[in-house]
Amino acid sequence: MKKDKVTFILIGAAGFLGSAFSNYLLQNKYKVYKILRGQISGIDSDFHLIAELLKIDDEKLIVVDFAYTSVPNSSSKDPVRDYSENLYNVIRHLEFVKQLPNATYIYISSGGTVYGNPGKHEPIKETYTNNPLSPYGITKLACEKYVLMYKENFGLDVKIVRASNIYGPGQRPFRGQGIIATAIAKALVNDTIQIFGDGSQVRDYLYIEDFCRVLYDVVEFGENGTIYNTGSGMGHTIKSVLENIERVLGNTLSVMYLPSRSFDVRYNVLDSSKVSILNNWSPAITLKEGISTTLEWIRDLKT
Repeated sequence: MKKDKVTFILIGAAGFLGSAFSNYLLQNKYKVYKILRGQISGIDSDFHLIAELLKIDDEKLIVVDFAYTSVPNSSSKDPVRDYSENLYNVIRHLEFVKQLPNATYIYISSGGTVYGNPGKHEPIKETYTNNPLSPYGITKLACEKYVLMYKENFGLDVKIVRASNIYGPGQRPFRGQGIIATAIAKALVNDTIQIFGDGSQVRDYLYIEDFCRVLYDVVEFGENGTIYNTGSGMGHTIKSVLENIERVLGNTLSVMYLPSRSFDVRYNVLDSSKVSILNNWSPAITLKEGISTTLEWIRDLKT
């Protein structure tokens, strides 16, 4: 893409993923227009934003939608709010983008929740049956269906990214999502880390810089109407993640194991081969390296 002819519009740009991708684009000299979560909320504000964006004389507008108001735990506590807020927001965003010329809409979904528990412990492809266990995953899947419906009915150029467990500098702890950041923050103050289940659950962790690189590949090389898993392809138990944190810290962690929750999947590792072949992408940061840099960032955050 010609950088001087492309403008990125990031919805939910203040969050962990949105702010990281914004920084990535700015470092690479792209123009970035940030729309904070909730800014697209009514007719008057929509018209105002559209009027501003129509003044942009570029060949292409890339809209990336990071906005979401809940996490798996909060969605289970209040499924009505999860569904009514987040699905409504995505529809509003699609209506907003539909009025922009030469726009591509990229929806950030959840590779960690939309599949549910796979029948086999092997990396999950995009074609695997969707059977989410949480309201969060169900709503994400419903949002995906609306995105694809807007492609079919209105000719909108769309792409969907199913992200794994993204972690790294910039992810603030104690937000209900992000075991690595929360465990590190608790360890630094000698607090007990609470884990739901016995710690044998397997997850796919992807460092934030690797996520930004692969998201850019989807933007530039991805196909219209296509869903892309974005994960490391490597499975780590929660226990092994805590052991890595112990090794980096050089201290033994205090861990309390609590009863498992019904909406937590037992195994989730993504097959990202489809996105990898777009531009020969592969993760560059190991889990140990990522934990080390995350630790330093949280240390600086606390000082």
